[in-house]
Amino acid sequence: MQSMNWNELRDFLVVAQAGQYARAAAKLGVDPATVGRRLRKLEQALGCALFEQTRDGQQLTEAGERLLAQIE
Repeated sequence: MQSMNWNELRDFLVVAQAGQYARAAAKLGVDPATVGRRLRKLEQALGCALFEQTRDGQQLTEAGERLLAQIE
């Protein structure tokens, strides 16, 4: 977890709870593009996808569920 930072982990947690980039961005007071950029950076650092895009928003992958359990 060396290349991750608090903003990336916080954004991951808020998206996991909110289920959508837009809702998470509103809670965080940032643009949805910023949330998406931070999550892509986190996924690159981990080498796996954390969310799947669904019709309703973002859904955790198995890797996302494992990370969520670690940081909660």
